[in-house]
Amino acid sequence: FFEIVTANVIATRPTKELCTLSIALAETTLAALASVSESQMISESLLSSQGFLERRATKPVGELLSLLLYSLKARRDILSSDEARCDCQSVMAMIGRLYESANKLFVMTQLGSVAPSEAVCSIRQKLLSCALMLMTEFESLPQGRRTRNDVAKYNDLRIGFTDLAVNALQSLEYVQLEANDDTAIVEEADHLPSKYGYGFGAVSHLGQEAAFQLLRVSLSLLSRLAPTTTIGLSSKLGDYQNFTYGVEFAACLKERRAVECIQYHLSKASTVASLTYQAVHAGSSSLSVSSIHNNAVDVVCLITRLFHGLIDAGSTIVDILLLLMENRCFRSLIDNPLLRTSCKTWTFNTDVSDNEVMPTAILHRGYYNSLPRHSGHTSSASKNKPSSQKDSVHFVWREVISIFSSLLRSARCQSQTYAKVDEPILRQLTSVTSVVLDFVCSYAEELFFCFRSMQTEARSRSNLSSRGGKTESTSFSSSIQSSSFAFTPNLLKESADISLLFAELCKTDSKIDFARQCGD
Repeated sequence: FFEIVTANVIATRPTKELCTLSIALAETTLAALASVSESQMISESLLSSQGFLERRATKPVGELLSLLLYSLKARRDILSSDEARCDCQSVMAMIGRLYESANKLFVMTQLGSVAPSEAVCSIRQKLLSCALMLMTEFESLPQGRRTRNDVAKYNDLRIGFTDLAVNALQSLEYVQLEANDDTAIVEEADHLPSKYGYGFGAVSHLGQEAAFQLLRVSLSLLSRLAPTTTIGLSSKLGDYQNFTYGVEFAACLKERRAVECIQYHLSKASTVASLTYQAVHAGSSSLSVSSIHNNAVDVVCLITRLFHGLIDAGSTIVDILLLLMENRCFRSLIDNPLLRTSCKTWTFNTDVSDNEVMPTAILHRGYYNSLPRHSGHTSSASKNKPSSQKDSVHFVWREVISIFSSLLRSARCQSQTYAKVDEPILRQLTSVTSVVLDFVCSYAEELFFCFRSMQTEARSRSNLSSRGGKTESTSFSSSIQSSSFAFTPNLLKESADISLLFAELCKTDSKIDFARQCGD
């Protein structure tokens, strides 16, 4: 009801009034949420002391969180102009009240609670979504408006939400739901789930869908919470606060064994995406298979983006860099089944002779066939006309290349810092070059074929025109913006990423190891 009223008000009121309304609505909803969570916590404490087990009413909490999320979205749209922005203290206060409520609700919805899994995952997902929106708003404020105390309080809240996000990830596991099977997550009071299962299908168990959305939001929030150099003050004090936060962030991940948990979700998503990749890449998959593939790849993208952010932070926070290395994070990227499958698809035609025409899917690296599904009145000719779609797996591949470039760069910065200061750390950092070279050697053919593929379309067209023929790839090619040498945007971006990786390998001590490896 309140959402409907708010929507009508937004459509009829001037911006100045809407700004006041959105702030009041968000703060009132937060106050109500704090009251409900506090009362439920007290109620649970009293009942448990008497030996009773309460089946909590999750609907009021869920509806309050939906209203809060709606008000924050409306607030974000209204506060887009600088003059309408709030001050740091008010945003900080909202984040603090949200964390107090979230902390209580996470305790009450922990594994083993009697609340339905769909409601538990939905509540947690909405809490973390609200945190993500408020933190994004805070970080968009000019740094000049933040005081030292603001940054210190904000960093404390970031650690708190890091713990909650990791808690959410650890409560989830991948469950392959069989057809007509609703028993993947048992919700009866005497058979409580050990974990909440998620799936990648478009149509799945309600609990699975809620758990999948919780997985996505938790990963997105962790990426936002990863240490950066843009949160603190523009001073040595701000640098110190960022460094302190980074050390605490790394300690939180290590204590909760978060990297292992993230690698588990990466493995499951990558395996599912690799099994569906061939059909999607060829344009022969059904809508359900495409949906499963896209959802799985979306999770892989979120995790690789998170890893990239952590490695960039490792240039100033050595604890994060060492944590990733201790958990063999980079080995999970080198052996990733999705990269193995996709790269093999892109480069299987390396033996194609000059007299043959390259397959269309190979000509345009970073794109795949897509046969659009139209309504029944569309002609059969237009139905079967292939079109190009950007291959999201190619983005993952480029992200991984950038990860290893950043790894070399961060390790070099830390090596300069700890040279002749901390020998144990320095010894751990020296293994970075061999890790990167392991990646380069494992994917040498795929890396160098990127540059070779720039010439394949020109050669293919030349051979085709000399025979006076025409191929099905013509309509596919016309849907991609490229030159006659197949310099597509994705291919150029990939070549730039690979060139940057080789440039990092040619610096300082890495250059010697790289030259020795090439000589072998």
